[in-house]
Amino acid sequence: MNHRPLTLENQLKAYKKKYYSNKAVKGLIIFAVVLLCSFLLINTIEFSGRLNSVGRAVLMYGFIVVNLTLFYGLSGRYLLMLKQAKKQISNEEAARQIGQYFPDISDKLLNLLQLEKLSADENELLLAGIRQKTAEIQHIPFVGAIDLKANSRYLKYLYGPVLSIIILLAFLPEFISESSTRIIHYNKMFLPEPPFYFSMGRPLLGFKGEPFRIDIKTEGRTNPEAVFVRMNDRKIKADKKGEGAFAYRISRLDGDTTFKLEAEGVNPESYTIRVYERPSLSLFNINISYPDYTGLKDEVIRNSGNLNIPEGTQVSWQFHTVQTRSLSIFFERENENIAAEKVDATRFEVERILDTTTPYTVKLQNEHSGNKDSLKFNINIIKDHFPQITFEQF
Repeated sequence: MNHRPLTLENQLKAYKKKYYSNKAVKGLIIFAVVLLCSFLLINTIEFSGRLNSVGRAVLMYGFIVVNLTLFYGLSGRYLLMLKQAKKQISNEEAARQIGQYFPDISDKLLNLLQLEKLSADENELLLAGIRQKTAEIQHIPFVGAIDLKANSRYLKYLYGPVLSIIILLAFLPEFISESSTRIIHYNKMFLPEPPFYFSMGRPLLGFKGEPFRIDIKTEGRTNPEAVFVRMNDRKIKADKKGEGAFAYRISRLDGDTTFKLEAEGVNPESYTIRVYERPSLSLFNINISYPDYTGLKDEVIRNSGNLNIPEGTQVSWQFHTVQTRSLSIFFERENENIAAEKVDATRFEVERILDTTTPYTVKLQNEHSGNKDSLKFNINIIKDHFPQITFEQF
């Protein structure tokens, strides 16, 4: 029969709980240090060696097994002990540990535990001794013998690996991201990273019948000394314009053009120049309706935009176009832009009575560009005057 006060029993239980909690916390911090260091180690091995599938599998499963084993040995088993009272340290062992922190009660606590074993026959003398010793020590908090905050001294070992990971993520992120990806997907084939990449210095958009210059840039750890353009079963060296800058000129584009770039063993990459047509005029007519006062017959001028006409002449432009979405005429002297009326898919018309001398420009536009060739003409207006007579004397 147990006559020891419940408060003393609870103190011993609380001490054991804190004892194993302290062990688990300390082990967890040490495990975190080992986990981060081993993570950096396997990434360093993979980043430096670019292992094959077998090597990456060994790294991954070795990392998992080692760290699971360490977690159980350093922290996990102590967490399990919190729920398994029978496997915890004995009361006597707990008393010895408490006695090291509280020397004044060391012998008293052990004697109390020993007297308890002899009190099974309820000897009054023994019971009186138990009560006396219990009263002397029950006011002392046994859990005070363990300081959980003391484990903070192990946190300094985390600073190194944590700082290393932060620096790598900031300045060399591929060390973490790419190496970890290759290790996790150990059974996947990864091609070696090339020392440089190609990029275009301008969009690959050109126009039919016009020249085009391919501006090539290389970016990466190194830059090649020469770049070759493979096009139409020909391999041509591009002109070097500077460090990591090259160019190749195509004299004429007839349609979408595909080419490849090669340099220093880097696998060729394919590119396509998209070729569009600029808007253009196929022909145009100008219907001229002269004022009645001139007595002139109406006429049609074909494919010529320069006009020398009397004031008040009505002019109608009729444009036949190719690849044109909109057309307008800009009269410079009047600073006026007039949009043409679209008659059908290829024809536009503009009509106007002219009374001012001015240059004018025909502008064509589609979704890709405006017209390339200059379509600038002149209108010369002959002002209407009263009749004049000139005499010449001979």
